Amino acid sequence: MSTEAFADFSPYDTAVLANPYPYYAWMRERALVYRSPLGSAAWMFTQPGDPEGPVYVVTGYQQIVEVLENPTVFTSEAKTGPPPPPAVRKELESGYPLTPTSFNTDPPEHAKKRRLIQRAMSAERVVSREPRLRAIADDLIDGFAADGETDLFREFCLPYNKTAMFDLLGAPTEDHDRIAAWNENYLRLAIPGNPPEEEGTAAKELVAYQRYLEAAIDLRRTAPRDDVFSVLATAAPEHQRDMAETVWGLVVLIGAGQGTAAEALGNVLHLLLSDPDRWDALREHRESIPAAVEEGLRLEGPVLWMPRRTSRDVELGGVMLEAGTYIVVGYSAANRDPSAFPEPDHYDLRRGGEGPCGRHVAIGRGVHTCVGAHFARGTLRVGVNALLDRLPGLRLRPGWEAKFFPPTPMFRCVAELPVTWSGGGET
Repeated sequence: MSTEAFADFSPYDTAVLANPYPYYAWMRERALVYRSPLGSAAWMFTQPGDPEGPVYVVTGYQQIVEVLENPTVFTSEAKTGPPPPPAVRKELESGYPLTPTSFNTDPPEHAKKRRLIQRAMSAERVVSREPRLRAIADDLIDGFAADGETDLFREFCLPYNKTAMFDLLGAPTEDHDRIAAWNENYLRLAIPGNPPEEEGTAAKELVAYQRYLEAAIDLRRTAPRDDVFSVLATAAPEHQRDMAETVWGLVVLIGAGQGTAAEALGNVLHLLLSDPDRWDALREHRESIPAAVEEGLRLEGPVLWMPRRTSRDVELGGVMLEAGTYIVVGYSAANRDPSAFPEPDHYDLRRGGEGPCGRHVAIGRGVHTCVGAHFARGTLRVGVNALLDRLPGLRLRPGWEAKFFPPTPMFRCVAELPVTWSGGGET
């Protein structure tokens, strides 16, 4: 590939979508904070009234840590991209109009918006539900164990994480597919670039989604259970938020968590199964599963990057950025920075996600660390354990070559994961 092809870097190019890592490495060698040839409008960052401006791609680990640990300088206010068109906003006003959440706010307001959701998704709650996670995994494996082959991504990763997420929320099983469909409609609004007619339909569905979540929370006020809906419904008065903020917080939580947790599991399983000796060693040393999960997230975390915007003039990586400049926080680029992770493109279980500069940033860092991080790690650990227990001799289908499906240029996950195993599986 020519140098010119790298210099013309666009997140929408098919070559970049197929494998972005060589592009990140090329940029990092030239500038840890690299000016994109595309401006803010092409990146779909520009807000109403904004002039066209430059966009910088940050690929250095230390620089990205600096961004993530200074949220008032590198703000999240524009992370959701441009607002939807007026017709869509009008449709949303029949429900709860767009309301800032912890995803796109910064301190001090951010902590108030995040507090309840963080409590609902605590490590203790996730650990207490691990038997239920295992039951979900086993039930899915029962459905294909006798077949000797399946697409593990479609038949396990996606339904496992969907059921696990909605079960944690407190949604009845019969509502799971409906919530998943509503979530897809929300993502059509949250991710810029969809046709206006699709956005209009999505907005109508999103209002119905909001009403469903509102009713679920109201129900838990008088009949609480051990679930997220109940935590939100029964919070002490000083911690409660208004319904618009609560509902939008749930919409964003589900939108961010349901798909990416499944994508993370698919990517991690691909890395583990790509080396049969690695997978077999993990069966004998289950204590290594947490480290295997972390190293998998470092190498193939599903979130490639997210935008930020400078609130003032600031120097980053030797580059002066004016107030209002958009930057691309390259999580996956940072996780392959050789200054932080020696031989960064190699899977190394001994590192377990650790580097001399600190942990990987696949789930963020600082106040905007993924609020569902405990849930994601828990589902990964339990899912890997279940497959190790139930499918002896699990292998990728011979001759298969991985293809990655990017739902948007910001994400990366395996499109499929065809596998075989010995016999009919364990019961």
